[in-house]
Amino acid sequence: MFSAYFNFSDPCYLKGFFVGAGLTFLLTNSTIQRAIVRGTVNLMSVVQGGVEEVKEQIKDIKSEMSQKE
Repeated sequence: MFSAYFNFSDPCYLKGFFVGAGLTFLLTNSTIQRAIVRGTVNLMSVVQGGVEEVKEQIKDIKSEMSQKE
């Protein structure tokens, strides 16, 4: 019954086993968790800065268009 779940001779099973073990190690390691959070915060900051820049450009274009009328 359980032999179907634990087929160590199947390459797909072994790949999934090692990927799962690696992810578990990475996600439970506090140093890596801090690095992931720090990277996410930096990425969000960059995205937010880009959005603000686009908003400013749209505001400038609207201002220019209203001056031409």
